[in-house]
Amino acid sequence: MSKIGFIYKLTNGEQDYYGSTIQSLKRRLTTHRKGVCEARKLYENGKKVSIELMETIDFNEIGELRLKEAEYIENNVCINKKNPKRVKT
Repeated sequence: MSKIGFIYKLTNGEQDYYGSTIQSLKRRLTTHRKGVCEARKLYENGKKVSIELMETIDFNEIGELRLKEAEYIENNVCINKKNPKRVKT
């Protein structure tokens, strides 16, 4: 059974972070504000962070969504330290 996921970009106008989720983008943005991953750096010095939908993905296995996220990380300048192709889920 197919699921729907999203590839998104967080940006503060100076730095970008790419991610994937099955949550709504609004909810994912909220969890990043409270989180401890490298995306937290976007919020330093009170900067405003926005979220942008890059792509909607139909997938069967979560690994398919992670591979698409990895493409964005590998092909764009971003602050992501972890590449989903190298991280076990």
